[in-house]
Amino acid sequence: MYAKCGSIEDAKRVFNKLPSRDVVSWNVMIFGHVKYGQGQKALELFRQMQEEGVQPAPLTLVGVLNACASVVALEEGRCAHDWVIKSGWDSNVFVGNSLIDMYAKCGSLEDALKVFNKMPSRDVVTWNAMIGGYAIHGHGKEALKQFEQMREEGVQPDDTTFVCLLSACSHSGLVDEGLRFYSSMSTVYMISANFQHYTCMVDLLGRAGRLHEAENMVLAMPYKPQRKERSVKKHPGRTWIEVDNEVHTFVVDDQHHPQMIEIHAELKRLSGLMHDAGYVPDTNFVLHDVEEEEKVFNLCHRSEKLAIAFGLINSAPGTPLCIRKNLRVCRDCHTSTKFISKVVGRAIMVRDANRFHHFQDGECSCRDYW
Repeated sequence: MYAKCGSIEDAKRVFNKLPSRDVVSWNVMIFGHVKYGQGQKALELFRQMQEEGVQPAPLTLVGVLNACASVVALEEGRCAHDWVIKSGWDSNVFVGNSLIDMYAKCGSLEDALKVFNKMPSRDVVTWNAMIGGYAIHGHGKEALKQFEQMREEGVQPDDTTFVCLLSACSHSGLVDEGLRFYSSMSTVYMISANFQHYTCMVDLLGRAGRLHEAENMVLAMPYKPQRKERSVKKHPGRTWIEVDNEVHTFVVDDQHHPQMIEIHAELKRLSGLMHDAGYVPDTNFVLHDVEEEEKVFNLCHRSEKLAIAFGLINSAPGTPLCIRKNLRVCRDCHTSTKFISKVVGRAIMVRDANRFHHFQDGECSCRDYW
């Protein structure tokens, strides 16, 4: 009750006072932390559960995989996959769906597809996970092919399927295809558009520069937009990176990490290399009313740059980096990450609030369309 009502601390107090805790008790706490964006704490609970000798159930692994997906903890996800195989749960459709979702959201579409192809049975959630995986990586045409295969196998799409499809079209600039899918929802599949569908369509049209159509879509939807009336607040930027099976969190101008001196030194080194390669900071993306020099400093100490610098000094040369941030990547950070990938010779994957960006040799997989 406490977990579902959002009071994790109260749930934790009851949990800690229990004279004995079974697998259900642990599952409730793991899912509670995942639901409210505390994936790292969910993973800590799973480790504690193992230390206390409680055997996980298939549902436990679903929660753990969801936690791994939320914080891009790929190596922990692989360990959970080993648990699945050893326990003989790889034929469980719910676990399989969570594995696909985890691998896709942790940057490994190849592993997601391997799990998908091995599943003895697939439901609509399975297909949605794979289509959504292609969507967040910017592979719009592959997502559409997956949908056609889904139809050929007789699986009926649901409202989530179309959220995934419209998102795929938006990130790949497939405007005409997105308009056709949106139309077919009601005319072919008898699915009514919800707030997510409208959001995807406004995003699709807006990215393509069709602002008048995007505005008409906003005015026509049966939901009241805008941020202030709904008391929606923008959260501060936060970035996660996994190194040696441990997830580290950074915020802008972070001063609390124990390696901050080394991180700042690495950022200074990178700044010099990037400057020599032609990078010019775009201070238009610093909204504070401060001097130009301070704006440049602010840009250099964004949370994703801190995470990348930390990854560079704590991993072997040539090792790919994968980071996750809770906001959409800004243009300056996008440009600087392209330069970093070039000057250090590293592949860098960045999962922002909308999609994955794969940076390598000074280029991004999104082709600057995001």
